[in-house]
Amino acid sequence: MKKGQTSIFVIIALIIVIGAISFFVFQNTNDEAIFEGLMFSQKVDVVKKATEDCLTIIYQDSLDFVGAQGGYYREPLNYYVAEDDFYLPIYSFNGENTVPSKEFIEQELSFTVGDNLDFCLDSIQERYSTINLEYGDYSTEVNILEETVKFDTIIDVSLSSKDGVDTAQIEVEKKEIPSKINDMILVADYYISSKIVDPETICIDCITELAEKFGLIIEITNYDQDIIVVDIFSDDSETYPALFNFLEVYIAEGEELSLPILDSEDQIQRNILDEREITEEEYNAAIKQQEDSLPAPTT
Repeated sequence: MKKGQTSIFVIIALIIVIGAISFFVFQNTNDEAIFEGLMFSQKVDVVKKATEDCLTIIYQDSLDFVGAQGGYYREPLNYYVAEDDFYLPIYSFNGENTVPSKEFIEQELSFTVGDNLDFCLDSIQERYSTINLEYGDYSTEVNILEETVKFDTIIDVSLSSKDGVDTAQIEVEKKEIPSKINDMILVADYYISSKIVDPETICIDCITELAEKFGLIIEITNYDQDIIVVDIFSDDSETYPALFNFLEVYIAEGEELSLPILDSEDQIQRNILDEREITEEEYNAAIKQQEDSLPAPTT
């Protein structure tokens, strides 16, 4: 494995570690003895805040993780490289544009939240075991907006005192996380579309200027003669994700790549949160919708 590839997967691993540390700090911000001495209504407020803080951490970490994997949480739908459980998608393979749409990335973020929330909620139940606390089924709707990502998690939270005299229901608030992922997707698609239109005369300065307009930094690195690594960074440390990256690959006839390229076309259908399947036609339609919303590529 070359140095460039190693650095990519190290970044993704660090994001996971940061998420674990942030949750550990969150868990130790409340004193159990103080909680035990509170009135029931005050305990309800504490649990509500703990649940919303937990969700915020999951939202932020989900954005960081999905961004680092180029918009994916699960196995990418087309070509990609992988190491252990990490994926890095190929957005252009021999001139084929496979940039995921904003709508698809919203689905991936929703799945990420649902797949990681149990650990957080279980820890809250364990910490506040002096009351009866139950979390029911939950679902999360995600909307990528211009400057934020809106997360709306619907979850049943029931509390009662140990003697059953006091009861309460909690409704968690919607949360908007500061984010430049909308602009990252646009810059990524604009870059790939421009390369496909005319790979010989692409205006790198134009793409750099577009990125800077959105407060982004784009770095383009030749991994080798066939593989290009594209990293898009936010210049604002208060936004999520910090990084959005992907690969571009072109294989000349008769040549071999230095990296194994995986292809998931044989499993294009995948279960999503509502337990239906996304078809190849739906995926391609979402990609086209994203392309139609972009400015004309530089020629």
